[in-house]
Amino acid sequence: MGWFDEAEIPYTIVVTKADLVSTAQIIILANEICMRYHSQFHSGYGGQSPVVHITSASKKTGIVELMSTIETDFASAFVEGADDEDIER
Repeated sequence: MGWFDEAEIPYTIVVTKADLVSTAQIIILANEICMRYHSQFHSGYGGQSPVVHITSASKKTGIVELMSTIETDFASAFVEGADDEDIER
């Protein structure tokens, strides 16, 4: 995660197999990921931690939200990297 932060590359953390544990365990894990991120990489910094997506293929949950985030991040990275002539085409 630190490498992505240093390179200013957006990223998302995906937790899979959510159907194998309780909701309480998922919440605890997501909180631990975010807390560990802040303590290791942003001590004293008020930045936002990466988005944590919880997915389960068998229950078909979280996939639409994950795909939406990927699409949005990709599109915004493309627009930020393009000049005005590229956007007009």
